Parts: sequence; structure tokens; C-alpha cells
Amino acid sequence: MSPQQRLAVRLDGRVLELQIPGVDLAIQLGQGGSYTLSHDDPQLLDELASALEDHAWVVPPDGGLLSGLSVGANLALALSDGVHAATAQDAALQGALQAAGMPPERLARLHRLMPSDLNPLELWTVAWAIALLRKPALLVLDHPMTHLNHAQQRAVLGMVALFQDKHPTCPVLWLHLKPSLMPMVTQDAPSQEAACLC
Repeated sequence: MSPQQRLAVRLDGRVLELQIPGVDLAIQLGQGGSYTLSHDDPQLLDELASALEDHAWVVPPDGGLLSGLSVGANLALALSDGVHAATAQDAALQGALQAAGMPPERLARLHRLMPSDLNPLELWTVAWAIALLRKPALLVLDHPMTHLNHAQQRAVLGMVALFQDKHPTCPVLWLHLKPSLMPMVTQDAPSQEAACLC
């Protein structure tokens, strides 16, 4: 069965309709809120994330940075308007990354680092900061907890809450494998693991 038969993504006015086997979801754009779509077929979720790229800003688990470019070049490319480099956004970017908990000494070196120099939470944080500054109509978090420990997962939840505070009309769609296959995240569970953005 082809991807086109397995899934459908349609924009009807301000409603984005998603259909995959066993799931029909309608997302009201411009109304904010959180939506969760889980399925037991990881390939189908990957196909859905790709299909959503025309309608949303999709943050993949690894942050989606281009490995051949420095973090600074990735940021300039992602935040450029297609004509001007993103240097004018540096203050806003620094503010976003600081709000996410990135230490000042790491921020000072961040532009020169390669994506391979960042840990999984840092990669996700850079992608989150791009989304925060891009102001998308829909934010899609594609398997956001992959490769993260429990403390890092809580840090991601905090960043998503910051995003929703800043952009209350932008809906957030979480794509997950079925709950039995995804990490458990609880706000109250004590943890000895550190969410390191250093």
C-alpha cells in the first residue's frame, strides 16, 4: 500500500485534517492547544511527519540540524527570510536559548560548534528555539522524547510550555509510538538524572 493510501493530510480552511489507519484527527489552526497522535507503526509516523512539513514546523528527535554545517550556519539558514542572514535575530535567539536553560558559556561557543558536538537535549533545544522564533501555524514534535533521559524529557516539557506561553494560538501536535513503546514521563517522579544543557 502506498503512503498516499495509508495517510491523508488536508487543509480545509483553518482545520488541518489528518487520517491514518485507525486515527482521524482535526486540528484547529489559530486556536492553540495540544494534540497527541500515537500509532504502533514507526514508518507510518515518519511518513506523516514528512507529509506535515507543508503545513507545520516539524521538530524531529535529533533536532533536524544539517550535519555538514556549523550550528551557527544552521541557525542562519533556518532563521533567514531568504534574502537576509539571520544576524538581526541574534538577540532574540540568545534570549530563547537562555530561557531554555542553556548556560552563557555554552551560548558563547554555540555558533562555532558542529551538530555532532551537541548532546541530544542541546540539539532539541536549538530546534525548539528555531520554532519559537519562526512562529509556525502548527508545531509538530516528532518522537520528541527519543534518546532523552527522564530529566531531559522534563526539560523538553518545560520548553514546550514556554513555547505555548509565547504562542498561545499555535497548536502543538505530539507524534508518538503507542504508549507502551515510548518513555514514561511524569512531572512528579524524582530522578537522579540531570538535564544537561552544558
